Amino acid sequence: MVLGLLAFILSYSHAIVVEESSESEEDLGRQLVVRIAFEAYDKNKDGKLSISELVRYAVEEQERNVPMSERSTVAEIREGVIGALPNWDTDGNGSISFKELLQIN
Repeated sequence: MVLGLLAFILSYSHAIVVEESSESEEDLGRQLVVRIAFEAYDKNKDGKLSISELVRYAVEEQERNVPMSERSTVAEIREGVIGALPNWDTDGNGSISFKELLQIN
């Protein structure tokens, strides 16, 4: 049931975006994947990823993918996010918008 609902949402979203955009299907697919990830990590649903949300995402990813002996501390991750933020935050508001996230390579 959940997979069917997700398939419907994805196909409906795709149809709307294709009608309104001249971008390639590959670009649209990437945007959709990024949008889903953005929505999942925007915990307070304010339309931007804060430092706290970015750190939480990095910690969760580390827990899933990095052996315990090689993990960074939360403080180290936070420091890394704060250090990298100016590269991503093009409008300088201290958070990452969906548009800014799309621009990250």
